[in-house]
Amino acid sequence: MHDIVDAQVHLFAAHSERYPWDPAVLADPSLAAMRERFAARAPGASPEAMLALMDAHGVQGALVVAPAIYGDDLRYSRDAYVEHPDRFRVVGRVDSDRADLDDVLAQLGADPAYVGIRVNLWAPAAVDRLLAGGDDRLLAGAARAGLRVCVNAPGRFDLLERIARGFPDLPLIVDHVGLFHVGMLDPGYGDTFAGLDGLLALAAYEHVSVKLTSLPLLSREPYPHADVWPHVHRVIAAFGPRRLMWGSDQTVFDHDYGETIDVIRATDELGPDDKAQILGASLRRIWDWT
Repeated sequence: MHDIVDAQVHLFAAHSERYPWDPAVLADPSLAAMRERFAARAPGASPEAMLALMDAHGVQGALVVAPAIYGDDLRYSRDAYVEHPDRFRVVGRVDSDRADLDDVLAQLGADPAYVGIRVNLWAPAAVDRLLAGGDDRLLAGAARAGLRVCVNAPGRFDLLERIARGFPDLPLIVDHVGLFHVGMLDPGYGDTFAGLDGLLALAAYEHVSVKLTSLPLLSREPYPHADVWPHVHRVIAAFGPRRLMWGSDQTVFDHDYGETIDVIRATDELGPDDKAQILGASLRRIWDWT
């Protein structure tokens, strides 16, 4: 029996007085489709619903990545930890512009609920900000606080390399094999692994690891998604299984949770030791969740 830990799930509820969605998200007309998606999926995105799935499929724990609909309000994710501290840890979000940024990061680092923060670099404004040094204080503060940083920057391996080179003491985790973005859901998109060489180059930085999340969405074949394996083997050869971690990205996209796990757990492409690392052991070590 493997110790299985999910590297990424999103937990959230419908907009409410107790857990209000971010006013900026509610007001932005360009985010209407996102709001509709989250509202429709909210019943299945509660901690209880997630735990039922995990229990049904032998998953011991999950990293709760705080979703953008709450902005920097981390209460929903943290409350999931408070109710189930043996099953969840939280990856938060922090506004780089806050005047009290250093204090907030220190508080997160001292709180057992939190193991890291996430930085999204898919919007042009966010990219410009990083390149101008606008996130440097956040990244340095996260390193001082003992937090890890996972980065969602689809195809922008130049940005990931900038962070890896500039912050050698910061454990850096690449989301979604560094590739997946929503446009790839179009079956006519083309080669979803075309930029993989950029990811492989990051293996030279020992403090960089990779989430093998969204593999079913990068695939163009039904389960067991055999077309992803030539690419996954290249990632394993570059990083080694001790720097890779499986995750589902559950609740936001359409997944059969059991199949998402069994892409790794049931495959003949890996031996038992590599499966043990990728399914949970790597995550426990990298995120210091013993």
